[in-house]
This record gives sequence, structure tokens and C-alpha cells, in this order.
Amino acid sequence: MKRFLINVVATMVGGFLLFFFGSAMIVGAFEAASSEDGSIYLDEYVLVLDSGVATSETGSVPDPIAALQGNYQSSVALRKLLEAIEFAATDAEVLAILIDGSMQISGRAQRHQVHSALLEFKESGKKIYAFSDSYDMQSYHLASLADEIYMPPMGDFYMMGMSAELNFYAEALEKIGIEFQVTKVGKYKSAVEPYILREASAENKSQIESLLEGMQLELLNDIALGERASVDRLQEIIDTVGMFSADEAIAEGLVTKSMYRDQLIDYMVGEFGLNESEDSFIQVGGNAYLGAFDFSDDDNGNIAIVYADGEIVDGWSTDSIGGDSLSEELRALRREDEIQAVVLRVNSPGGSAYASEQILREVELLRESGKTVVVSMGAVAASGGYWIASRADAIVAQASTITGSIGVFGMFPNYQQLREKIGVNVQPVKTGKYADVFGLSRSKSADELALFQKSVDRVYEDFLDRVTSGRGLERDAVHEIAQGRVWTGAQALELGLVDVLGGLDTAIALAAELAGIEDIAVSYREPVLDDFDMMLAELLAAEDYPVVKVPSAISELIYSMPPSLFEPGIKARLPFDVRF
Repeated sequence: MKRFLINVVATMVGGFLLFFFGSAMIVGAFEAASSEDGSIYLDEYVLVLDSGVATSETGSVPDPIAALQGNYQSSVALRKLLEAIEFAATDAEVLAILIDGSMQISGRAQRHQVHSALLEFKESGKKIYAFSDSYDMQSYHLASLADEIYMPPMGDFYMMGMSAELNFYAEALEKIGIEFQVTKVGKYKSAVEPYILREASAENKSQIESLLEGMQLELLNDIALGERASVDRLQEIIDTVGMFSADEAIAEGLVTKSMYRDQLIDYMVGEFGLNESEDSFIQVGGNAYLGAFDFSDDDNGNIAIVYADGEIVDGWSTDSIGGDSLSEELRALRREDEIQAVVLRVNSPGGSAYASEQILREVELLRESGKTVVVSMGAVAASGGYWIASRADAIVAQASTITGSIGVFGMFPNYQQLREKIGVNVQPVKTGKYADVFGLSRSKSADELALFQKSVDRVYEDFLDRVTSGRGLERDAVHEIAQGRVWTGAQALELGLVDVLGGLDTAIALAAELAGIEDIAVSYREPVLDDFDMMLAELLAAEDYPVVKVPSAISELIYSMPPSLFEPGIKARLPFDVRF
């Protein structure tokens, strides 16, 4: 539903702007961030990883809003970037890696995996270089591993910590005459707060602060591996300084030297030689390398990797986690005799409670059929995302994974004041007391809200049951750590909500161990694009495709609205994102 609304809004806004501004808003054609002919033809070269290298869990085409903004970039599957970096460590043609700017990696847990891959590359004896116009915690996270780090003399170095930005709509909704009535379980279940409050509750502030502190500690531990500053010193910089000039960052030992980009090119030419056109150093772009790399994938594998990426929704979906579509995929795996184990890669804030239960049932049936099921958590696997993971044979998370949020809510919009303002009268005609209870034209009575609260309570109890039996924990203990509270992967490990810290590779190895598999053959079951995405990909591939730009403020507002604003039903979902 949210995807549909975004598409509609994007089309409407784009058409509006095109009508009034015409060709002034037309931007240029897509230019690939790769070598001229997209091939690797050099004997030796520097592998350049820059902002043109974008990754997500499964790879994607540009979404409509990004396209309307002139951001055409598609992404490759995270596993392909990790495999490429691993291969580059032993590839005789790759002399070194240059991290130019900041790669676009989909989440914190995913960025940690790339950091680990770069660390292994460095341990091979090959050097890593880094250059950026400025550094923040996100870009410096990977750059910190470089043997030499450069930035321009006018560049700034930011080390300011993490923040979570929550949008609250209650006042705006009140002004236009829309009311939200809420039923929920869990004092930390904060997904409903944006609709009924003007600021975060004390419980929500507390859990977010704890979450950010845990995630920041993991990030600083990663940066400290570059041996340029200790965790304590990095924390001190965050608390007391926040920002360095280039010279100050050099004096602190966080950056090697200041230089302009042309000086960087001259330096790299001296290190590695001129390219064929004699205007830069010998190099191959990350996208060109990824395009030429033959990634491992065995259609006849014994371990299947299935992706659950996005919002959990009812029915069928190709751009989120559809209860019917993912269930069908898991059901098909039961019939594949060669598949001995399934790794379910979960990267989801949750969503529909019913769809979550539907998927969990298929996980249970997979296990009953004799197949091992291991869940690998990405950046977030919380609420409904944890529901579908709760009864796997084992759960693997990154230390910074957002998980938990064991809680449930229901939210019911009421447009009565809005319709009265615009002069729309509603006359109900019904055959039963509760026949119009799902209507949007009036407030729910106390009696009706009690019915919904009963349903929410029942779903919460079901959630506790799934976690209690799946994790082998005491029910009271689960209830104590539930209440809708979110945890980092590291905290969840201590609480017994996950079994091991690690990435997808860790989950694959664990699945093989539990299933008794000696010769691992992995089959990646990545989602197929729907007709809309296929059409979008074809259009954006055309060099003369015009794009109408939507102002970023409009697109950011659209994306800031949690999907539950538009969808009815009982939800198990997170309400916020984390920035650093």
C-alpha cells in the first residue's frame, strides 16, 4: 500500500512540476560509474570503491521517488560486494583498494560486514587508501582501515555521535481534523506515538538512548581497529569536540595528510602508474569490477538463502515481505529434496501480525520436514521481523542489529472532524451493533475499543508464546524483556533472544554445522522484479530518458510517514530510523 501511495504521489507531483516548469526541471541522462566500456582490460590496477557503489540486501532498481529526484542509481546485492572484496585480496590484478568518498551501503549491520571484509583484505598485505572531501562517522567507519587517509585542506572531519529522528504528526492531524485511536500492549511499544503525542514518551526516549549507545560502541570498536585512536579517545572527541578541520584531524592522527583531488591523482600515478589515456592512475571502478566478477551461486545447492527484506504486509508483494508470497517460497523449499538447510535473511522493522504468523508457520513446517532453519538478521529484525525468526533452529545477528520490539498495537483513524469541515455528511445504515466499526467516519466507542484491545492482548500473548517456546525461555522472563522494547544484537545475545553474533557467512556456516553438511553449496533465492520495477529499470536504462525532479523536502516528507498511517489492522512494527 505504501509503495502504491508513493508511486501515486510521485506521479502527481512530477506531473505538476512538469506542467508548470517544463524543461527547466529536466535533468541529464544516466551515466554509469564504471570504466568507459564497462570491462576490465588492465593487467594491474587499483580497485576504486566510491559513491557509485551502492548495495542493498538483494539488489534493486531505482525507486520512483529517487528517480524523480534524479538519483538513478540501482544497487547490487550485499553478498556480491563482500565476495568481490574477498576475491580482490587474492586477485593478482588488484594492487590496492581506494575508498573514494562513501559507498552507499543499506544499513549499519551491512556496513559492519563490509568493514570486516576490508579488514581481511588488508590482512592479505595489500594496502587500502582513502580520500573524501570531508569525513563523518559513516564514511570514516570504512576509511579508518586505510593505510593512508587523505582529505582536502578545506575539508571538515565530523565525529558527533548518533541520533534518531522521530516525526510526530498529532498536531498536524488535529489541524486537519483526523484523530487516531490506539490499542496496544507494551509500555515501550512506541510505533503509535507519532499519531497521538507531540513528543516521545519517557520510556521511548530511554530505549532509544540505550539503543544508540550500544550501536555507537560497536561503531567505535570498528574504527579503533584502524589503530588511529582508542575507543575512549573517540568517545572523548564526540563528547567534547565534535568537528575537526583537516589540519586538526591530521594532528589528532585520524587523517594522514591533506591534499586536493588532483594531488591525490598525481600521488596515485606515482605509486601505480598512468592509465592508458595518461590523465589518471591505473584503476577500475567498483561497479566495473562487480560486473566482471563471476559470483558463486549454485542452482543445485544444499543450503538455500531466502530474503525477507522490507515491511511485512498481507498478501503478495515483490517490493516488501508479503505473507502469501514468502510463505509460498518457503513452502516450495519443503519440496526440494536437495535443500538440507535454509538461511532466512531477515531485514525488516515488522508490519502485519497476521502475515508474520503466516510466515512463522512455514518456518515451523520447514523444520518439521527435517530441514534446518537459521535466521540471519540484517540491520533490523524487530517486532514482526523477530516474530518470523523466533522459532528458527538458531538466530544470528550483528552486534548493531535492531531487534526485539516484542509488542503489538492497533491504530484506527477517524476522519469525522475533517468531513465536517468540508461539509460531508455520513448517514450509517447497519444490521448489527458493530457492523460499521471499521468505518473511518466516527470515533470508536469505549465498548468498541475494548473489543480491539482484547484482540491486541490476544495477539501479544501469542507473540510471547512463540518466543517462549522458540527460544526456550520462561514466559515471565520474556514478558519482562518484551513490552515492545528494542535491543541491539549484542544486548539480545545476553538476553537469550539470539544465539550468535555474525553476518550471513556465519549463519551459513552454522546452518551447515547443524544440518551436518560438509560440502556447502549455496543457492541464493533472490526476489524477482515485478512488472512495475522491470518497466522502471528499462526506462531508466535509456540514455535519453527525461526525469522530473521532485524537491527533496517533498520526498523526505513522504518517506517519513510510517506505513501504518495508511494500513488498517494489528501491527508489530518499529517507528523510527537511526542516523549517524
